[in-house]
Amino acid sequence: MAISAADRLAKRRLSIAGASGIAVELINKLAPFLIYHLAEQRLGVEKFGQSMVGVSLIEMLLPFVVFGYAHHGTVQVAQVEKHVQGRERVVSDLLMLRFLHLMVVFAVGGIIWTFNFPYAHVMPLLAALSFVLVSGAYELVWFEVATQRVVHLNVMIMSSRFSSLLLVYLFVQSPADYIWFAVLSLFSVFMVNTLAFLDVTRRISLCKPSWTRMRQHFQQSRQYALLMILLIIMERLDILIAEQLYGSAGAGLFVGPARIGHSLIQVASALTTAFFAEMIILQHQEKLQQHLELALWMMVAFWSPIVVGSLFVGDELLVFVFSENYRSMGPILSWVILGGAASAINASLGMQVLIVLGRIRFWLRALLVGVLVCGGLGWWLGNLYGLLGLAQAIVLTKLGLLATVAGYVRYTCVVFAIRPLIFAAVPALMMGVALAMLPQLGLWSTIFTGAFIYFGSGAILFRQRMTSFLRLLK
Repeated sequence: MAISAADRLAKRRLSIAGASGIAVELINKLAPFLIYHLAEQRLGVEKFGQSMVGVSLIEMLLPFVVFGYAHHGTVQVAQVEKHVQGRERVVSDLLMLRFLHLMVVFAVGGIIWTFNFPYAHVMPLLAALSFVLVSGAYELVWFEVATQRVVHLNVMIMSSRFSSLLLVYLFVQSPADYIWFAVLSLFSVFMVNTLAFLDVTRRISLCKPSWTRMRQHFQQSRQYALLMILLIIMERLDILIAEQLYGSAGAGLFVGPARIGHSLIQVASALTTAFFAEMIILQHQEKLQQHLELALWMMVAFWSPIVVGSLFVGDELLVFVFSENYRSMGPILSWVILGGAASAINASLGMQVLIVLGRIRFWLRALLVGVLVCGGLGWWLGNLYGLLGLAQAIVLTKLGLLATVAGYVRYTCVVFAIRPLIFAAVPALMMGVALAMLPQLGLWSTIFTGAFIYFGSGAILFRQRMTSFLRLLK
């Protein structure tokens, strides 16, 4: 069956966006690991953990400012297509709504500050990080995604991340600089939001917001807002539980594996973003199924070697990235990475199917139950078995959530094939068997050997799929 010019263009755009997104995110997420070792040595485990607790709290507050307007705005802009005035109205209304949310968050934060706040010891840090909330109010990254400018967005992200890393390297020198470390670590978020805002407002003009339209946007975005809040709580709850159970030092130890897992999730999210930008404009169920199967296949191919490889290099990787204090945290890293894979695939199914098809309510109910189970089970197993028990509780909850969402999607929305997904993990399994048979190697020898086995076997098994992918890039 011949592929139409429009389909070929969409697939080529999807391939380039996905490939560039992964490449950029790999650079963005591998580069910070080069200075984590230095930061942990200069700050110490306790101050490093305290910084990351503050960062996690800000990341959990941010959805109350950005609300669900990013997902809602992406859908709205896709619906008005090239109607310039329609896009201007959507952007202007959502910007005004976000600034109203920002004022409410600051007002509530000021009230809470006057009472017994359980994280009072990090309040100076939260105040210093408030610029992230301000930049979230004028964030227009979603508009770049909605207008298929993902490659352009990835360039902005990469340049911002390297600028932030350079600042951290220059200004973080001692434990007293733990606030600077947190501020400069998130400075890239401010830069990306600012650059995206300047780029979008250069291409379109803002207009006077309408209270009627704003009320409609607010009502239609509530589900997306709850979705964002639940997703971020699910991903950051482990660090907060670790801090409550074992103090800043315990959080500092747990945050090492956790940040690696979170970074890998963001690398994988480049794929989800690229596919979501294309799938919101699809009209046919068959094409939706094809896009979903390709997205899931790439997710499994991305995560399976990382999950298997972490079993062999977890301890040494943590020592390399951080310090000897983390040598015993290798098993926790393996569990966190497995949980990251479950979260990324769950987000892929949710964004690419449930949101596109308007089935978001089921996802919300599943996430709400998941957060409640995650908190209770994490606290219980964390008390009984320490940080390892906490990590296992989080992963078990995420795997259960993934099974629930995948089953619902497959049997009620899109019937995607399972056999190709299992087959996509075969090269990783072959890599694991080969590494288990070899004598113990060093960190980099194990990584390069595993990569050679994985890509070699993958090139043989998936030669046809890779050939088709490369043709799309031409």
